[in-house]
Amino acid sequence: MRMFVTILSVLLILAGSVFVGELCEYILKAIGLPNWVCFWISLLIETFLFIYLTYRFLKDAIREIPADPPHKAILLFLGKRQDKILDEGWRLLPFYQIIFDVIAIDVTKNNEDLPPQEVKTPDLADLSFEVSITWSAGGYWDEGKKKQIELLNNYIMSEKEKGVKKIYKDIIQSRLRAWVFAEDEGPATWQEAIGCKDEIIATLVKAILGDNIPAIPSDIPTNVLLRYFSVPRKGPLEYQKQKWGKQTEQGSNWEGIEAQLEKIGDSKLEELKKAIKERQNIIRTLREGNGSLVHKKLGITIHLLTINNVALVGPVAEAVQKRAKEKEEALAEKTEIDHLLNMIGKLNREGKISKELAAELVQTERGKITKNVDEKKISTSPELTKILKKLANAIS
Repeated sequence: MRMFVTILSVLLILAGSVFVGELCEYILKAIGLPNWVCFWISLLIETFLFIYLTYRFLKDAIREIPADPPHKAILLFLGKRQDKILDEGWRLLPFYQIIFDVIAIDVTKNNEDLPPQEVKTPDLADLSFEVSITWSAGGYWDEGKKKQIELLNNYIMSEKEKGVKKIYKDIIQSRLRAWVFAEDEGPATWQEAIGCKDEIIATLVKAILGDNIPAIPSDIPTNVLLRYFSVPRKGPLEYQKQKWGKQTEQGSNWEGIEAQLEKIGDSKLEELKKAIKERQNIIRTLREGNGSLVHKKLGITIHLLTINNVALVGPVAEAVQKRAKEKEEALAEKTEIDHLLNMIGKLNREGKISKELAAELVQTERGKITKNVDEKKISTSPELTKILKKLANAIS
């Protein structure tokens, strides 16, 4: 279509130039100029007009799809999107912004550290989750153009970068809160939540990608299965113990889930293990930044999704820090007292100090009792000094 319009336009320019030239020649002949003069003047006019109009046409028609940063473009014809993707480079768009136009889309990777997501746990502690995500517009670049066009159109329908970011931020925030209070998969305490980074990533992956990733063929919650099949195997969370954990005194920590898995048969169990392994691989590649998971409705490809940090904040965090400081101070005081007791015991064994004095020294060192030294200075005459020295020598 674009080539047809271009050729037709050039032919019209040529026809128009010839027409103008012929018109000029007719006028020149009418005023009495020689035929050869009229011919050359009209030819010059035709040539100049053709070159000038062709130059103006091509100047407006040749457009660049940026390569730095890389872009893809959807072709528009009379303002309507077409099933055509234009790659980076120079492209011919005759009657640009009148007949043909493009919607250029930046397909570079977007790296974003989301603002800390604060969530209250069941034990009323405040946790701050730091989530990072990397994504790019479009996808399926190694597959058919039809899929690529569908993704880019969906990206445009999602209001591009601004709309996509708002959507996945809302999903992450709401899913985090739901996971924390989910009694079949979430944590019972803030300590459990801090140790569940992999489970959180798995939850967010499913929440964002939904049906874009293979389903797990089981009625058992996916987070429970991921924890059970992890290597090395993790124990159940507090909320998971009642239904999926130890059921009898002699049972294993996962007795409940093992009883359910025994009922499904070997073939279905192998199918389940394969699905779990595939989900674990998806989570690992996303955590490492090597993912290429396509979200069809948003029209994006997700490359990284990870939890950078889970931190305790608020009054509970202050209380924990205070207890930790007190514990450190108590340990330091114990070490100091042990050192003093060792030294005093050594002096006592050598007969240089009594037990009573030892106890007094320990109490004084710890600040339990105080000792004051009252020092007085007395001046004497030289004659009195000599008498006192003689008296001292006589006593000794």
